[in-house]
Amino acid sequence: MAPASTTAPAPTQAACSDANAQDKQQQIDLAAAELARKLEGGTKHNAVLHRLRQAGAEGCTVSKLLHGTGLPQACGAAARRAQLSSLNPAAVLGWLSGLERVGQRWYLAGMAPAPTTAPAPTQAACSDANASSSEPSHAPAAPLPHQPRSPQHDGTAACCSSTVVPAREPASSYPPCSSSTAAAPAPGVPTAACALSGEAAVVGGGVGGSEWPVVVIDALNVARFHAHDTHPVGSARRVAAAIAHFAATHEVHAILPEWAMRGRRRLSEAELLEPLLHRQLHLSPAGSNDDEFVLRFALRRKAKVLTNDLLRDHIESGLVTREWASSCRVAFMFIGDDIVVGGE
Repeated sequence: MAPASTTAPAPTQAACSDANAQDKQQQIDLAAAELARKLEGGTKHNAVLHRLRQAGAEGCTVSKLLHGTGLPQACGAAARRAQLSSLNPAAVLGWLSGLERVGQRWYLAGMAPAPTTAPAPTQAACSDANASSSEPSHAPAAPLPHQPRSPQHDGTAACCSSTVVPAREPASSYPPCSSSTAAAPAPGVPTAACALSGEAAVVGGGVGGSEWPVVVIDALNVARFHAHDTHPVGSARRVAAAIAHFAATHEVHAILPEWAMRGRRRLSEAELLEPLLHRQLHLSPAGSNDDEFVLRFALRRKAKVLTNDLLRDHIESGLVTREWASSCRVAFMFIGDDIVVGGE
């Protein structure tokens, strides 16, 4: 009485080809991420950052960026280890910190021009996009936690999307932040206010991409609070305490100069921060102004900034307005190892 066993249909040649292509892409992504981990903070990484600093706002094409850095040779060796035919250096660049891509050019993080608003797609273009979206995609594996991929602002990703990402506004147009409870924003619309309490700003993209309130920590300013003879450069323990203070209720990003973790004058007990690297702690490139990265990221995410710096230089330069600094800057102090945050 047992039913006859049914034989599953053999997979088609096209299905096998798709599966093999997807598996190969995942191997390439893993190899690129692993190589980026090994290069992070090393001579090749610093050579790339140095070239981007020289290029400034003009940015670099991939060929110009890679010339003389030794990265293509490292990619060749990594490809052989992973038994791949090749490993594109551009795929590795997407995992390294301190740089970002806009279109066909690479820039130092924070130096990239704002993406231009693409014209509204025609009905025919949307039909083509919708038709192509029904085809199977071979998306690469999700980025590893240590470093999200840089956004590709080439004007094509937003076709027929219901959420429009606005171009970055100049500092003078950012409304003052408020620490009071704000009205709930319309779905998908970024709020102008930054807050330590109340409704979280709905902001897509960026590191984390959560809907929790965002706090950006000026980590060197925190580390140097009342620096004394035992901690002349600053204390990593205080940075860890500040991150822990907000971590349960906020999306937290602390930015610290690379030398404070890797250099000869690094923070005392710097090893305490190693588990937080590339998650809640991010290193600004050597030779750059870490304050600028702190403020640009806070502006982008409509975040509060934990710092005792009065930001006078950045107000004079026009990076932020006096009103923004008054509303978004959060002061702090330490009593022993306990941090006390103003306005809480």
